[in-house]
Amino acid sequence: MPWGTVVGHAGSGVLVTTLKFALENFLDVTSIIVGWGQSGEAGGKAHFAGVGFGGENAIVQALDLAFEGHGYSVDDFAYLVAHATGTRTNSRTDLTTVAAGLAGSAARQGRRGNPATMTVGAPKAVGDGHSMGETGLKAVSQAIQYLLGGRAVGVPTLRRVDPDLGPVAERFTLQAANVAGDLDGGVLCSTQGFGGYNGAIALRAANRDALARYHGDRKVLDAYHEQWSEIRREREQRERHWRRRHRAALELAQLHGWKGAD
Repeated sequence: MPWGTVVGHAGSGVLVTTLKFALENFLDVTSIIVGWGQSGEAGGKAHFAGVGFGGENAIVQALDLAFEGHGYSVDDFAYLVAHATGTRTNSRTDLTTVAAGLAGSAARQGRRGNPATMTVGAPKAVGDGHSMGETGLKAVSQAIQYLLGGRAVGVPTLRRVDPDLGPVAERFTLQAANVAGDLDGGVLCSTQGFGGYNGAIALRAANRDALARYHGDRKVLDAYHEQWSEIRREREQRERHWRRRHRAALELAQLHGWKGAD
């Protein structure tokens, strides 16, 4: 059996539901998923550093949905939560793939020239390496933080831009400092899997104008807006309480009567 010392516990999750359900039940809407995509064209372990190039099809799929279904163009996403660790090799493969995906999406949308520059965030470079949910929940949590107007992570390990990145570096803003959030912004999260799996998700900020794009019942919207600030305050207070409490996982399971699979 493995030996070691358990020094703590961690867990997180993001509730995904319909906007109608969230509004009618007064849930805190922190962001809006406007696109997602998946593909399997990356080279996996046969490629450079086990990651390899490829994965732009997932990005194109996500941005196609955002454009065709929600009216957001490739230029409406200014923050990229990258898969890369901030290392030389992974940053090069990651940024090259994203740049190809953005260029492909821009062409499909009839846009001429390069898309707007995106600012890069690399959560894995913060210091905890490849923790559970690294390229899923942690990336999305940074996206939500940015869309709530908070400060999201940049590339904290960055000291200088490596010349080997080449022209692709000009397509992105790379900085060690945190990135200022945008209450009316958009985020793209992308990942390259070691087995060739690739995924991408596009999110937009949830604000009064954004909600009005999707929900036509004025009474429901007005009732929600009146309580939104209090709903958010209570949600944040609950999260802080349970995040800092010992035995939180067990107590939450007991609170909700979770008995496991029958």
